[in-house]
Amino acid sequence: MQMRISTGVIIVALCAGAARAEDDRADLAPLLKNSANQDFKILDDTGLGDAERPKAATTHKRKQMEDRPAASAWRSTPVSSEEAPGYIPPPPPPGPWTGLYMGLNAGGVFGNSQNIKTTALDAVDDPGFDPVDPFAASAMSSIRASGGNGFIGGGQIGYNHQFGDFVIGAEADFHGTTMYGSGAAVGAGYDPTSGSAPLTITTAQKSLQNFGTLRARVGYLVTPTLLAYATGGFAYGQTNLNVSLTSIDTAAVYGSALGGTSFMSMRDGWAAGGGLEWMFWPGWSAKLDYLYYDLGTVSPGMDGVGNPNPSAALASTGGWAYLASSSTRFNGHIVRVGVNYHFSWGLPALGDPWR
Repeated sequence: MQMRISTGVIIVALCAGAARAEDDRADLAPLLKNSANQDFKILDDTGLGDAERPKAATTHKRKQMEDRPAASAWRSTPVSSEEAPGYIPPPPPPGPWTGLYMGLNAGGVFGNSQNIKTTALDAVDDPGFDPVDPFAASAMSSIRASGGNGFIGGGQIGYNHQFGDFVIGAEADFHGTTMYGSGAAVGAGYDPTSGSAPLTITTAQKSLQNFGTLRARVGYLVTPTLLAYATGGFAYGQTNLNVSLTSIDTAAVYGSALGGTSFMSMRDGWAAGGGLEWMFWPGWSAKLDYLYYDLGTVSPGMDGVGNPNPSAALASTGGWAYLASSSTRFNGHIVRVGVNYHFSWGLPALGDPWR
């Protein structure tokens, strides 16, 4: 009897629990539907039927899942340095003309001013001379030296920097030359009082032994391999001038004498010109250029020429003497061809204008 009562109680309790669950489920369904309409996220929809599941919440979940791969892919894509904020692109590589170069050249040097002028001043005047010393007068001359041209050859070293189609740089060179010119002149004088008739023979030689420059160069690339440039700057050279004078009295009233002046000095001046340079092979170029140079006028000073002793035939006469000075200008033209090798230390593809 007691077992039957317990069983009945249990059955009644189960039925009551099922009834309460059914009532709770009926009360929860409208709340869930209202939550879906308000676009709230459903955390747990267990126990709901398909018709009772919130469609808006499910759609919102699906959209979030679809957006996640795209966001992940965007975060995983690397940003290049060129696209980064504040990116400053590196400077372009230097052009093929940039860098140190060395080479050799050869050509001709042509003297421009070939006149060698000699002046003379009376130093010891015999009282019988009227009105001037005929020996000093005979020593004055202007000699046009023949030749004055020669070979020139040497080497150069320089540095260029290319800016687009423009090239600037500096170059130093040194040469030996065979430039040489010489000439002679004969001058005559006459003294009516004493009857003296002096004759003076003047010979002169001038030469340029060596020559060098230190110049700036500014050029424009007509094509990537052809450079047209202008140049100018400091010039120097070893100059030589030798003048000898021999004075003879053709009337034998006075004795004869000879003398001369000699000058050897390193002179400085300027040079300017232009040329073309062609890069015919990576790292190698050939050039043709012209220079005008001017080392100024040289004058060695005065040298005395004279004979203090009178003629044996006319012992009563006195002696004679004069001071002679010669001068000439060292300037001219140089035309050269040359070849250069361009070094590429630390520079990418230097001397390769075809890249």
